[in-house]
Amino acid sequence: MDAHGGNIYKLAKENKVNLEDIIDYSTNVNPYVHKKLKDIITDSINQIPFYPDLLYENLNNKLRDINKLDGEYVIPTNGAAEGIFLLGRILNKNNILILTPTFSEYEEGFEGKNINHLNYSEIIDENNGFVNKISIKKLMSYIKLYKSEVVIICNPNNPTGQVIDRNNLIEIINLLNEKEIFLVVDEAFIDFYDYNMSLVNLINDVKYKHLVIIRSLTKIFAIAGLRIGYLMTNNMDLIKLAKKELPPWNINIFAMNVVNKLIFDLEYIKNVKEKIDKNRDYLSKKLSPYVEKILPSCVNFLLFYSMDINIKMKLEKKNILIRDCSNFYGLKDGYYRICVKDRKTNDILINAFKEIYGDN
Repeated sequence: MDAHGGNIYKLAKENKVNLEDIIDYSTNVNPYVHKKLKDIITDSINQIPFYPDLLYENLNNKLRDINKLDGEYVIPTNGAAEGIFLLGRILNKNNILILTPTFSEYEEGFEGKNINHLNYSEIIDENNGFVNKISIKKLMSYIKLYKSEVVIICNPNNPTGQVIDRNNLIEIINLLNEKEIFLVVDEAFIDFYDYNMSLVNLINDVKYKHLVIIRSLTKIFAIAGLRIGYLMTNNMDLIKLAKKELPPWNINIFAMNVVNKLIFDLEYIKNVKEKIDKNRDYLSKKLSPYVEKILPSCVNFLLFYSMDINIKMKLEKKNILIRDCSNFYGLKDGYYRICVKDRKTNDILINAFKEIYGDN
């Protein structure tokens, strides 16, 4: 099984088709490419002979400004994945608690540490659609049991599309901060949900030096092949360690220029979110007769459960790739994730299910 989604190269080779013939539902990338993206890439070609700005001064300023940060609290990374592996090296802590099911990269990034997993089902007190509230008492009891020094939460969560209530998270970080336990919150998909639900405003409060936020820009701007993300923290010791640990020029010219020129296009992001919300509801409704369960989601992907263990293979025969989630800690065989695409492409997926199972 592939450890990640997006292996269109393998499927194209197996099916003896071109890459363009594969419909990739296994990666959670925005289907609505910005109309200026191609021009920005083309205009950047002339800069290829030159090294990027070693300090990424303009990029750092843009990232600080968009997040309304008061200090130099940003660390640009070569995708969110580099940020995760970077934290695994610079957080000098051994006992790691990961809330699951979630992105497998955290375990890989903190390889060699004492990792414990805690399933959300063990600690969720309230569930309202895709919004959950964690029992503080239960969470803290597990943290005490595992002697956790770092807690990792993906919010909104991949692959479930669920989210932890912001006030609930603030209660958690307040308790962890008192105990000098790091809280790492991966907000890679916050662009598809609600900026107001982010914890980013806490970064300006110096008392929250044990809070680290991970962000990705590759999803919302549909530039997965360019790789860019960033970390945010006011812990200057971590900032110094990160700068020392990262290689120079870790962000390429193309990714840097795309972000510099598009990050303040909030109208574009708003329109994308509105389209994704509408298409997600449509896709969920149309697929529900063919699967046993679809989880409510607030972002650009859906997690579903199917009794048909061959559904992935059947779709691959139709050049459609979905994400098998059975290798996510806490999920079993039969769980699959699909991204939300535009209406026309979503209808291709829906019709594929109809062809496989009949018109329910």
